[in-house]
Amino acid sequence: MIIKSNDKPPLYLQQLEALMRRVSSQHPSYQKISDRYRNFSAGYAGERALNYPLSLLRFSPHFVFFDLRLQNANLSFFQMDCVVITPYVAIIIESKNVAGDVYFDHRFRQMIRKDQDGTMAMPDPIEQVEGQRLQLLEWLDQRGYPRVPVEKLVVMTNRNAVLRSSDSHEDALKYVVRLDFLTSKLEQILVPYIERILPKKESTQLCDDFLAQHKEYFPSILPPFHLTQDDIVKGVICVACGAVPMARCYGKWQCPACQATSKKAHLSALKDYALLIRSWIFNYEAQQFLQIDSRHTVKRLMQGAHLSMDRPYVLRETINFSI
Repeated sequence: MIIKSNDKPPLYLQQLEALMRRVSSQHPSYQKISDRYRNFSAGYAGERALNYPLSLLRFSPHFVFFDLRLQNANLSFFQMDCVVITPYVAIIIESKNVAGDVYFDHRFRQMIRKDQDGTMAMPDPIEQVEGQRLQLLEWLDQRGYPRVPVEKLVVMTNRNAVLRSSDSHEDALKYVVRLDFLTSKLEQILVPYIERILPKKESTQLCDDFLAQHKEYFPSILPPFHLTQDDIVKGVICVACGAVPMARCYGKWQCPACQATSKKAHLSALKDYALLIRSWIFNYEAQQFLQIDSRHTVKRLMQGAHLSMDRPYVLRETINFSI
């Protein structure tokens, strides 16, 4: 059973998407933004690829949490691509969507990828998921849960990857699996665990705690890319051709480039504002960002979007981030 899904892109990926829309391609930081977006988009696609094999699991009960980010007692956060909880064992899954020739180097604890762009050293995902395993054990212990065993897996989700390691790299042979074999590997892991560690009550409580304690990564996105609000392109973006700004006339938005019209295009613009700048906005700021001259028009748009009538208007809590 999936308790926390990955149906909606993480907020950080949505922030990067908004930057791609609202930062000029001529800006010095644009390439860095584009690279970061491409990497995180590939990672999200890899996590989404886990859905089908996990849906085939036959053991019951089991509870699946995607993209879970928890805080330990030292106030540091750790994030797991996927966690499968059973009454007998917990399993952390680290997904890697990497193509090309992939070599697991046990001597220097790194993953080496070779493709048409050259050779690149990457962090060892086995070490990454081991760190997550230790932190999850600590997190469970801090909250008084029975010491449930925690296993780990690295799933290579890209079918174009050619996986290699030395014969002596036992960890790679044990913990790394291709996507097609994930279901059978998980069921194989469960076989030796026959003692129920988490009674039904504790299992339910753990699921509730995971959801309550999850803190999604939502940083201030402008400073890391050396951006200010002045670098963000203002205006409503055309939903048809991407031109900016659309003009407000006769109760709708019209694109001067392709003549497309929309009644709700401003919602995407307000979403971008909430993702990039802050989760609230004053009327005069909305006028500037939406490129509207009338404060009364802004007020009507906000009322139509059912936004809070407080001053300022609250955006993040009321706008559907899946728009």
